[in-house]
Order: sequence, then structure tokens, then C-alpha cells
Amino acid sequence: MKLECLSKPAKTNKRGSILFVHGICHGAWCWQHYQDYFSENGYDTYAMSLRGHGQSSGRAQINEWGLDHYCDDVINIISSLETPPIIVGHSMGGAIVERLLGRDQSLVRAAVFLAPARSGGCTKAWGLKVTAKNPLKALELQNFIKGKTVSARQVQKSLFFDGRISRTEADAMKDLFCAESDIAAKDLEKPYTVDASKLTIPIYVIGSKDDLLFGTADLTETAQHLGAELHVMSELCHDMQLDIAWEKSAENILQKFQTWVFVMPRSA
Repeated sequence: MKLECLSKPAKTNKRGSILFVHGICHGAWCWQHYQDYFSENGYDTYAMSLRGHGQSSGRAQINEWGLDHYCDDVINIISSLETPPIIVGHSMGGAIVERLLGRDQSLVRAAVFLAPARSGGCTKAWGLKVTAKNPLKALELQNFIKGKTVSARQVQKSLFFDGRISRTEADAMKDLFCAESDIAAKDLEKPYTVDASKLTIPIYVIGSKDDLLFGTADLTETAQHLGAELHVMSELCHDMQLDIAWEKSAENILQKFQTWVFVMPRSA
């Protein structure tokens, strides 16, 4: 399996490395702002595309894989790095990172869950709540998941962005989204919670109360499941790393890094 991984070296005294794991229908392309920012602040950064996403192979076979296969991809990339990275998982990427921690937390130094999918599963009740609040946006999200052509307007106004990117930016990325695996989407609905009592690495959950997908209640539940510190911001959209004010979340995460003392854990 050929996996795309975009790298950007640290531009100042090296503090470590970061691996970014994207969410549903996205790819490595969504991390450009964060890669630039964290490389400027001393981190080697790596943004991967899961199989069937971005420039990774397997687009035609997308419906053959689930979250555990995606977790295999993350482990594959980590094995190619010199040292265990800090891992940052966005949305579905958070669910993948949680599975990774359940397998072997010693693969990473720490984990950041950025606007993560609900720990414990994106249940039907959750889906109904999202749909009730934003019926048209929820319907149009299916166009992304099914890999249908989407317009710049649909991207801009989607559940991902809620109008917080420009039409020019939306137009530039509208052809970058890809279909998502039916199996992975079903996996997201199933309860899955890693045993937090066994987690010894630093873990941080950060999101926005104005996220149309995973708001304060979802973030709080996820942080509780993980036994993690939680920070809830305001105004930012679900795709916090692409929001017009993406620097706010990046700065907050960097500040959190600077408070952590890393002690590599034993294998889980």
C-alpha cells in the first residue's frame, strides 16, 4: 500500500516530531497551515493520507477498509520515522488515534484529539441531533461521503466549515475531498473506548463549542472517556486547522506541548 506522507522539517532547534492524521473525506492536504506553523516552532511535521485518500493508493477499493485498516496505515508511517512522534488526530482521525493507543501507546510520545469523533461511537442519536440542527448541511455531507462532485458553495457552507473559509479557499479544495469507506463510517457508529486507566502518555482534547459536528457535550464526553484534559474554544469550525482563525488552535496546542514532560510509556 503506497501511502502519501508530506513532510516539513523543523526550522528552529528541533523539539521533536508531529504526525497529523486527517478526518473523513480529507487527506494530507488539510494540514498545510499546521505543518508550516509547527515547523517554524521547532517540530518536524508529517501529514499522511490514509489509504484511498489524498495521493495514497487504493481509491478504487475504498469500501474494503475500516478504521482498523486505517490504524495499520498510521502504524506503517510511524515505523518509518526516527523517533515516536506526537500524534494529532482530527475528527475521524481521533477515532483512529484512539485505536492506536489501545494497541500500543508506546508508538507515540503524546496524543492530541482535535475536534475528534465521539469516543464511544457516533450513535444514531448523535446523528439525529446533528441532522435536526442542520438538515440541509447534514444531507449535503452525504455528497462528500459518497464522493459526489461538490461545489465551492457547498464546501464553504458545509458542516466542516460553516462559512468560515473564503469562497476562493473553498474552490481550491472542492476537488480534494474524496469518498469515505462505508465500513469506516459504520465503524464510527460503534462504541469504542480505550481503557483510560492504562494510558500514561499526555493526552489533550481540543475543540470548539461552535463545531456543528462535535460540540461541547461531545468533546466533554470524549475527554472523560480518555481521562484527558479538555479545552473548548469558541467560534472555530469543525475543520479547526483550516478555519479563518486556525492560528488560535495551533497556538493553544503549542502552548500545551511546552507544559508536557515526556516519559515514554511501557507497551500497552
